[in-house]
Amino acid sequence: MNHVSLGVLWWAGGILGVILSRNGQRSVVPAVIIAMTGFAMAGHAQSNEFSTSVHKLFGAALGCAGLARAIEVCFVLHDQPAPSTGVRAWQHVGPYFLALGGLTFMNGTEEEMAWLDGSQMDFTTFANGLFSGACFQKRHRARHSWPR
Repeated sequence: MNHVSLGVLWWAGGILGVILSRNGQRSVVPAVIIAMTGFAMAGHAQSNEFSTSVHKLFGAALGCAGLARAIEVCFVLHDQPAPSTGVRAWQHVGPYFLALGGLTFMNGTEEEMAWLDGSQMDFTTFANGLFSGACFQKRHRARHSWPR
């Protein structure tokens, strides 16, 4: 039921986010949905301790990404569009945590968790590798061929 409830959360939250974001309005609903998904993943019990720790890290990464995005919309950009002059420093925080969450999710397969659980590697070493990998994400500025 955990996965079904998350599907309903994303479906309902997606509809609300679209409605609130009409006419160029900003909405924190997507940030809240990502953070709530993080909360659910952090508490999602697994069959072994290593896998449980990976789920907690995945949840924390999503929670931080959602919080960073909400802060960006409400306090950094003050509900205005991002400036065309470039990205503000805070705007790198959310993508970092989303990249960390993506790496954690990709490396959280059942087979890999079983192998890592028996490999004598501690979770902190595994997490440090994920933290390092997330540093390689890169923000691309959209370039349009049409006039603004």
